Amino acid sequence: MLRKSIKLLLVGTAMAPVLVVMGVDQLFRDGFQGWASLPFLLFVIAASLFLIAICVMHVAKKSGEKMSLRVCKAKNSDKEVITFLVAYLLPVLSDHEYLFREINVPTLFILALVSIAVYHSNAFDFNPLLGMLGYHFYEVEDDDHFPYLLISSTPIKKPCQELRVTKLFEYTFLHIED
Repeated sequence: MLRKSIKLLLVGTAMAPVLVVMGVDQLFRDGFQGWASLPFLLFVIAASLFLIAICVMHVAKKSGEKMSLRVCKAKNSDKEVITFLVAYLLPVLSDHEYLFREINVPTLFILALVSIAVYHSNAFDFNPLLGMLGYHFYEVEDDDHFPYLLISSTPIKKPCQELRVTKLFEYTFLHIED
């Protein structure tokens, strides 16, 4: 159950930049309306998600089951972030009067749809909050040539090596530096 919780939390942290974009858009459109305004609330939620990202990675490193992963092939997948920037820019690109201008059903529906897509596709290699924390994403293969996503705060420089990891959830490992 912990692994599903971690996966849900990482989906939430991946969506945090959308909240920041929505908050900035609202702030520039309406100006500062006080500390209890929608932009401030969106910024607080995004900052909270940033703290959650820090905690998830810390807890996973400290209390996750340690194991070895023999990496036979590694490919940096940090560049995948460009593909998902479109989702983050939707709030400011939309000219629709109701969409992304306030928290409403169409906005929540689109955010939920993107979140579900991230959850089911295991597309965590675009999480900008983890990138800000210094993590890199790698598509790796083990001895059996089975592909996994590896999240590491240190660069993987040679493909054939044994790494200490903890399993975050299915097909996704966190590299634990020795």
